[in-house]
Amino acid sequence: MKPQFVLGSGIRARALMAHGEGLLWAAGTKLLGYHVRGLQLDGQPQKGLASRVGMGLADMAGDVLAAAVPPGDGGDSPDNTPRPDVAVFGQSPDQVAVQYARMVTEPAIWCLTTHRLLIAVDVPKPAAEPEPSRGFFGELAKLGRDVATSVATPTDDGHGRPTLDPGLRPLTEVPRAQIAGLSITGNPPVLRLTLADGSGFDFLNRGDRAALERAVALANGASE
Repeated sequence: MKPQFVLGSGIRARALMAHGEGLLWAAGTKLLGYHVRGLQLDGQPQKGLASRVGMGLADMAGDVLAAAVPPGDGGDSPDNTPRPDVAVFGQSPDQVAVQYARMVTEPAIWCLTTHRLLIAVDVPKPAAEPEPSRGFFGELAKLGRDVATSVATPTDDGHGRPTLDPGLRPLTEVPRAQIAGLSITGNPPVLRLTLADGSGFDFLNRGDRAALERAVALANGASE
């Protein structure tokens, strides 16, 4: 899996923009990994020897990312272990990036705007309530209503895609004042967003340098 620097994420994210706020790029992600001193890859605290080794590894965040998440097609590893598509890096679990990452427990869309780094998730769908038995004629009447609804409601744009967005809700946001910069690092290239305290996020796009360079250019003020 890999972040999707694609039109679809951007279209969905634009609905959350405030008046006068510009969307620079958006990435849909599924799984976070941690490259933080004192934490395991899954974000749990390290203990004993693992903690001491982790302290050394955290000093080389970029190199660790390349070793822990080898280049590939963006899928899962050969042993079917899901690979993170966003890596949280830092020197301490108390740093800002870790605190924000702790809030992300489901697939999300990360949006860098002119005002903030916004993290949004899908709006939960309400659970369907069980319906009482209607008998034969009741079920027949319900079938008629369902058919009428399906005719009146647009559900497909002609290419097998739903026309109605299920909706996003803001989960959390990092103010632009806390963002130190956006850059490309590593080989294959990784998009790195660094926060003011030195911690940050690596978006493991794995190799599409042109898309990453465009994202950095937009963040630095280039026209769309």
